[in-house]
Amino acid sequence: KFFQSSSGCFHPGGNEVIIDKEVWDFRTRSLLLSCPALHNTTITFSPMNDVMYAVGNTPLMDEDEAPMNNWFRVVDSRTYDHIHTQLTDRDIVGFTVHPHDRYIA
Repeated sequence: KFFQSSSGCFHPGGNEVIIDKEVWDFRTRSLLLSCPALHNTTITFSPMNDVMYAVGNTPLMDEDEAPMNNWFRVVDSRTYDHIHTQLTDRDIVGFTVHPHDRYIA
């Protein structure tokens, strides 16, 4: 275990472990990159493993407004580029993806 606060998850498409915002090579135990969009999130992969959804565990801070607790991010699972942040009106208690990548719930 690299960190006390998070145990991380395995990337289904390769030999990578994602712990908080850092991506580690499982074979060499070396840091590959850091992805700030994944910080303090719970990750769910799409069935095609091309996109990951990162559900926020902490408030999202806006410059002019109060913190927002209900949000998720869409991140490219190959390049780890942040695609979109979606705010929601309600709490996100659970997150799942349709088996054919058509819907999220």
